Amino acid sequence: MVLLPAGSPQSEWADLPLDAVVVADPVADDRIVDDVLAAGIPVFSDRSVEGRPGAHWVDVDAGTAVCETLGHLGKQGARRPVLVLPDSTTRFHTGVLAASREWCTAHGLPERVVRAEAVGNGPVVRAVETALAEAPAGATGEGRERPDALFVVAEASPPLVLEAARRHGYEVPRDLLLVCVSEDVTVEHTEPAVTTLRLRPREVAEAGIELLVAVLEHGLRESAGVLVPTRLEVRASSSRAGPA
Repeated sequence: MVLLPAGSPQSEWADLPLDAVVVADPVADDRIVDDVLAAGIPVFSDRSVEGRPGAHWVDVDAGTAVCETLGHLGKQGARRPVLVLPDSTTRFHTGVLAASREWCTAHGLPERVVRAEAVGNGPVVRAVETALAEAPAGATGEGRERPDALFVVAEASPPLVLEAARRHGYEVPRDLLLVCVSEDVTVEHTEPAVTTLRLRPREVAEAGIELLVAVLEHGLRESAGVLVPTRLEVRASSSRAGPA
């Protein structure tokens, strides 16, 4: 097994005897997929490679995940949701942005997106604080309405997100409904427990390995793909009536 950093030039891998290449979350301008396929090496990546000869994919449905999450927040009374998103051009994150925009338009709600400038707790918490402190103007243009729901797609520690909300005077879930994209097991023990959208990376990896074995060990030649369902685990942070 060989691990290469994102954006590795062809010179770093061209002479390696690679049986296959897994490209995790390629960004929009990443040439690695084209270069590897041109070399005749099987590629395993996200759905952006669908239909390409020699390419196989495992992905999650960003659109369904976003609609389920925002729909849940809407049923809890949210009318001013804010999306905190990484500054990323991966297929998943661009899909989240597009689905959020469509959902807000369809429901007549203002679209509000704040980008985290980098990965990690520090940049994401700063983006959360920006989202909470710089809410969009109200429909009448008079004053500035505070958001009533926060959907944090950029991954950060949920307890730190809760602390940021409290620093800005929000009580969760009374003033602010909160959902985080996270696999963090501590969410069940925070006060309140945090609702999470789980992308199920373990299941994604297992599905990818099954495809890899089918190609390398069993001779699968046709391009194949697997869509892994996400899981919205509703807890007290996003339910004014209690966990559902």
